[in-house]
Amino acid sequence: MDAVEQDFTNLSDGGSVEVTMGMQPDHGSENIEDTNTSPAKKKARVIKLGKRTLRSPVWKTFNKLTTVFEDGKSRAQCKDCKKLGIRALFAYISPDIKLPCRNTIKACALRMFKNEKQRLHNLLDSVEGRICLTSDLWTSQCTDGYLALTAHFVDKDWKLHKRILSFCHMPHPHNGVALSEKINALVTDLLVMNGDFFHVRCCAHVLNLIVQDGLKEIDSSVIKIRECIKYIKGSEARKLKFCECVRQVGILDKWDKIMKISKFLGYFYEVTCLFSGTKYPTSNLFFPKVFVIQLQIKATMNDSESFMKKMGTYMYMKFEKYWSEYSLILAIAIILDPRYKLHFVDWAYTKLHGVNSVEFAKVDDKLNDLFGVYLEKLSHLDNSNTAVNSVPIHQRESVDVIFEDFDNNYDGSSSIEKNELQKYLEDKRIDRKVDIDVLSWWQMERFHYPILSQLARDVLTIPISTVASESAFSIGGRVLDQYRSSLLPETVQTLLCTRDWLFGKGVLEREMF
Repeated sequence: MDAVEQDFTNLSDGGSVEVTMGMQPDHGSENIEDTNTSPAKKKARVIKLGKRTLRSPVWKTFNKLTTVFEDGKSRAQCKDCKKLGIRALFAYISPDIKLPCRNTIKACALRMFKNEKQRLHNLLDSVEGRICLTSDLWTSQCTDGYLALTAHFVDKDWKLHKRILSFCHMPHPHNGVALSEKINALVTDLLVMNGDFFHVRCCAHVLNLIVQDGLKEIDSSVIKIRECIKYIKGSEARKLKFCECVRQVGILDKWDKIMKISKFLGYFYEVTCLFSGTKYPTSNLFFPKVFVIQLQIKATMNDSESFMKKMGTYMYMKFEKYWSEYSLILAIAIILDPRYKLHFVDWAYTKLHGVNSVEFAKVDDKLNDLFGVYLEKLSHLDNSNTAVNSVPIHQRESVDVIFEDFDNNYDGSSSIEKNELQKYLEDKRIDRKVDIDVLSWWQMERFHYPILSQLARDVLTIPISTVASESAFSIGGRVLDQYRSSLLPETVQTLLCTRDWLFGKGVLEREMF
């Protein structure tokens, strides 16, 4: 079919698609002039053709209509529109229901998006602490880049929440400079201590890179084992035959090695699952878990098995690339866990670097500097809980005269006034094995530590993985599928963000009531 122009309009359920052909329709046979005749023979030959074969791919989804229309144009009808769809379903259930068109639905979604966006702004304005952000990139089926920006915060009831702030189109290049310019424009005024704690790597992603480097050493063995298990589980007869072979030949030594690898990598899986949580604080989990991982990798490098040594060597090289120095802000997070405090950081760095290490001194200095920032900002809270007795002035003066001798005999030069941080660190820590909600503990202690509790709330809000942003991509894959790959980025953001805000609001209301 030599179609010059195809104009598809009025596509709807049960409707037809107009197809404008490049040649005028005729009735009967078609005349084609043969231009390859000899110059001497001027008369053109007439060839009679049968019914034209429709070869265009468009006819896989459309049927050509035989009806003759008044305008003389040919038309086609969508094959899928004949199937039982949402319109046919509603027509069967209630013929009186009139479904709105797509433009009406789009306008309604945009109005809902604007209303929920304003409610989100009001919610974020009411947040007393700081707001932490996670971001990640995603490429749709039509190779368009999208940036998901998610906010994490603690509300006035000390409950941890997350909301998608933006799911916007991200043009190339997708490098660090372009990302920082796009994000920093939104959060420049929110940085603490000149941005020293602005960036934290996705710990779940780093763990995955470490494990992948270790698996390269045994990659072929893993593939063989998986294919073997897949074949054995194919039928009951294969399982019985396999058990018989095991009894005759014996493969316990090989499986012992597999169990050794599985046990070693099992801890990485558990830690990755913990780091990926979004409904509980994760910043206080980083230091102890990564510390154990580092010790386990070092122990593997000294293993008697050669394959374990190589695996441990590759994994430690990747570990040193990303975590040669622990994050200072995440080290402060474990200090603000009442089960560990500063003593754990001192003990861990002593195990790794010896006594009085430089790394521990950096953490101690940063902790005091950060507390100083909060102390300067929230100094009014230091005396807010001090009760003052309302005693008449004439009675107060007479009492002061009596106790003047007591005041003169008191020597307070030997006592040192301690701030909240010093008091917290000197208090006895909670048993490490006790499972507590750290945010709830600080909520109960906010009157005892009014300034330090604000610091703890902000630090414990920090997420250590981008799982919250990546979860938006799974929804984005269902919105931007192969049938709706031409949606505008603004429409995609409207659908994804509105869904997240409505769902998040429902969770918040259920928790309140």
